[in-house]
This record gives sequence, structure tokens and C-alpha cells, in this order.
Amino acid sequence: MNLLCIYMVFLLLFEYNNSISHTKVRIKPKNLLNLPQTFDYYAFISRFLLNKSVLLQLRAVVAYECLFSDLRYICNTCTQVADRYITLILRKEEWIGKAFPDFKVKDTEGKEWSNTDVTGRPMVLNFWYTGCGPCIREMPELNKWMEVYPDVTYLATTFDSAAQIKKIVESRPFLFTQIADDLFFFETFHVSGMPVTILVDKKGIIRHIEQGTGTAKLRYMQDKLQKLVSE
Repeated sequence: MNLLCIYMVFLLLFEYNNSISHTKVRIKPKNLLNLPQTFDYYAFISRFLLNKSVLLQLRAVVAYECLFSDLRYICNTCTQVADRYITLILRKEEWIGKAFPDFKVKDTEGKEWSNTDVTGRPMVLNFWYTGCGPCIREMPELNKWMEVYPDVTYLATTFDSAAQIKKIVESRPFLFTQIADDLFFFETFHVSGMPVTILVDKKGIIRHIEQGTGTAKLRYMQDKLQKLVSE
């Protein structure tokens, strides 16, 4: 298990420990490596995929992607888990060509953002979190977009808190306006795996959604952004 897996399952264990502290069963998340070999990770993570809390679902999806190649065929609650996991997957074909949904969020500086603040100029919305290596690796390239296309609104959203992202945002750095500790966009677009980048045109229409990153994808997205700026 790599460190990200350990960290994400640790978070789930912590939540689980708190949620059942009133019962006879109690798991103490002091050290994941000391868990009994018979510990049922499958059933454990499935609990959170089915949880009403979207934040716990997102953490569970990360742990799922780290630990298991195909949870749905192994877990005791495979049918429910598969159905729940599928609902968390972004279906970009359902959004392309549609108006960006109404929203009102607040950035880490306390400024409120809504549709009226971004209409009339293209917008880039990037989904990330602090444990996402690819997200962090693409930040320098995303920053360059801001230099080349200054008349674009650049927003980044994460379920991590402002305190959690502070070090990365300042040291990497990541220059996008940060929407932290907020699940609105994650819930709206059913984003689980990251990074995800959404490009919106001047009229507020979603024109492109890219899942994942890499040199080719970043170049492709920049070409798409260039066209939106030129329109």
C-alpha cells in the first residue's frame, strides 16, 4: 500500500471510529499497518461509498482506486457498491453543449462567485485535491495559461480545506482562484477521479471537459481554450 492509500484509508478509519464510538465495536486508527491481516477492506470501504456524505464518498473512491482493481465483483455488497460508484462518475457527454449550472460559491479570500461574475469571458474550472499527484504536477502548466490568456476566469475547486491546500498553493504555486472546502461542483458534476478540467465559453456554455492530465491532454485543452478566447 502506498502512502496515499494509507492516508485515505486512515481518514475513513477515523470517520468510522467516530461514527461508531457509542457501540461495543471500536477501531482505533493508530497505525494501519498494525491492522489484522483479516481486516475486510472491501466491506469497510463499501460502507463509505454508500454513505450520505459526499466527502466520505470521495475519500472512499480515492481509497478504492488505490487499493482495488475491481471492488464491485469482490465486495459482499457488490451490487450496491457498483451502483453507487457509477453514480459518482462524471458523464461529460451529458454536459457538453449545455449551460453551466447556476452556482454561488466563496473563494479562500472570502469573495463570492456566481454565474454573473464569469459571464462574458471564458472560464476554466479545475478539480483537484492535495493527495493527487497528477493534479499537482499539472499546476505549472495551468499557471502558464493565465499568462497567455489573461482575459479568462480561472477557478480551482477542492474538497480540502483552505488550511490543507495553503502550502501547495503557495509553494508550487497554484495561481487559480481557489474554492476550498466546498462540494458544490463535485456534487453537480459527479466528479470523483481527478484532475478534471472544464472549459466554458463566453456565453456560459460548457464546451469541453477533460479527465486526467498529461502533456498531450494539456496541449489539447490549451488549443480548445485558445478557440474560446478567439470567439
